[in-house]
Amino acid sequence: MPLEADRELVRRLIAGSDEAWSEMVDQYRRFIFFIIMRDFRLSPDEADDVSQTVWWKLCANDYHALTLWEGTAPLMAYLRRVTINATLDYIRKQSRFDSEPLGYWQPPQPPDILSVEDQAMERQHRRLVRDGARTCLSARNARVFLLWLDGKTYREIAEEEQITTSHVGVIVNEAKPKVHNEVVSTLAGQ
Repeated sequence: MPLEADRELVRRLIAGSDEAWSEMVDQYRRFIFFIIMRDFRLSPDEADDVSQTVWWKLCANDYHALTLWEGTAPLMAYLRRVTINATLDYIRKQSRFDSEPLGYWQPPQPPDILSVEDQAMERQHRRLVRDGARTCLSARNARVFLLWLDGKTYREIAEEEQITTSHVGVIVNEAKPKVHNEVVSTLAGQ
C-alpha cells in the first residue's frame, strides 16, 4: 500500500470510520498472524490470542497507538513493530507463569513463624522506611504515612489527623516514592 494511502487510512481510522477499521483488518490480519507464527513459532491458538491483543492495542483509547505512527515509513513496518512488542510481552508473561513448577510451590509462611533472620531483616527494613519517612517528609506528612504503614485505614487516619480521606491518599501516594528514594540512597551510602 503506498504511503499516502496508509496516511489516509489512519486519518479515517482516527476520525472513527468503521469502514476504515474493516479495511485495515482485512488488509493486515494475515500479515500480523504470519509474523507471530513465523518469527516466534507460537501455536495457532497462541498466535490468535496475541493477534487479538495487537488489534486491541491498535484501537484502544481512540486509536492512540495509530496516532504515534509518524507516517514516514509504511504502516506495515509500524504494525510489524507493534506485533513484535505484543508478542514479546506475551512470551514474557508466559515464561513468568512457567518458571515455577507447581510441584515445588510452597505456600507463604504466616508472619509469626518467620525465621530469626527474616524477623531481623523485617525489623531493619521497617526501621529504614520509618527513618526515611521522618527524614524526607514534613512532620505531619511523616505522621500520616507512618499511620498508614502501621495498617490504619485512610478513614481512621483522616479522623485522627482531622483531614479528609482524599488528602490522606494524596499524602500517602506522594510520600511513597520520596520514602523509597530516601531508603535507596541510605542503602547506597552504607
